[in-house]
Amino acid sequence: MTAAKLRIDLSVGLIEVEGSEAFILELYGDFKDRISKPALGVTQPPQPFLPPPKTVDSESVGIPQVSATKASVAPKLVAAAASRKQKRSKKEEPKLLTDLDLNQGTLGRLKDFHAKYALKTNMEHNLVFAYFLKDGMGLEEIGEDHLFTCYRTVGIKIPRALRQSVLDTAQTKGWIDTDATGLIRLTTVGRNHIEHDLAKVTDAE
Repeated sequence: MTAAKLRIDLSVGLIEVEGSEAFILELYGDFKDRISKPALGVTQPPQPFLPPPKTVDSESVGIPQVSATKASVAPKLVAAAASRKQKRSKKEEPKLLTDLDLNQGTLGRLKDFHAKYALKTNMEHNLVFAYFLKDGMGLEEIGEDHLFTCYRTVGIKIPRALRQSVLDTAQTKGWIDTDATGLIRLTTVGRNHIEHDLAKVTDAE
């Protein structure tokens, strides 16, 4: 019996078999059939068919488009909103109370009462007006509009910043008191000053 030898080199594993020629041929044929078929464990699943990529259309995906008209209007809207905000933040100027009659009251006419005192500062004017409105006319709520009306009625120069003048009178002298709402109240210190310490015209003469 003629011996035959089979040598297979798979670069990593080497199979070397020796036997009869018929045995070698049978073994080789079986091995050839096995290596010609793909291994079951590494069979790749069929790949799904993918259509070629399309160019993204902004209209098809719902991306909002900003027209040139809207783009040009946007800065104007922002500017208008800022202007409205600035107007709201700016305090309104005091106004004349036309229904406030300052010619009657327990202290008489405002002009006559005001003329009794030798007043030199706006803070003294504020005190006299607050006293007249509270004790002479019995008003429970006094605001900047009331003082503004008093200045106009008497005919003297109105402070450039009436609100600041009121604050200065309250903080520096303590004759009146005020809060964030703008209400003005006559204090005990203020009443004592006008009734006992404030100089009158006759005293100055």
